[in-house]
Amino acid sequence: MRKPSRIRVLNLPPPPNEISSGCQCFDYGQAIRLPFRNLPGFWKWLIKRSATGLVCSISNVEGEIREQEDELSAWAQGEGSGIFKSSADELTYLKMVDVSNWVMGQPYKESSRSQFFKKADPFIISYALAHQLTVVTLEKRNNDPNQVKIPNVCDAFGVPWMSPWDMLRRELVSFVLEDEMAMFD
Repeated sequence: MRKPSRIRVLNLPPPPNEISSGCQCFDYGQAIRLPFRNLPGFWKWLIKRSATGLVCSISNVEGEIREQEDELSAWAQGEGSGIFKSSADELTYLKMVDVSNWVMGQPYKESSRSQFFKKADPFIISYALAHQLTVVTLEKRNNDPNQVKIPNVCDAFGVPWMSPWDMLRRELVSFVLEDEMAMFD
């Protein structure tokens, strides 16, 4: 039976696309699509893995989450608060200049660029780039000039990215109903 790869503890960033050692920076902004009621094990796993340095997110994402008053916001202020790391380091800011220049040089509509820079997305990518991390996101590549997508920017900089499902497969995670399974027999 294959064992999960060892991941060294890093400050915080993105998911792994064949990075043998690195932290995964999770884009929690879209994570609300993974409901607490239906997937409590997922959220508990994130907390446990963040304690080992495998999974993290950044303060910019935490700020976006706290703008809402919902389950995710309550979780981020409570159980999940340790997952968020500061993205206010010099290397991340230097990479932010590169990411910003690249986005501005692409044929995206101005409204698309503006929307992208209002969110935590450029910080997630810059942090991952600065700390050689993988980004985990529910976003997919999209060449629509109306949308700047995390995977497209990651690809431009060689930053690995993956979906939460790919992350779970990579880490050999299974969420199994144990007691409840008897009722399906």
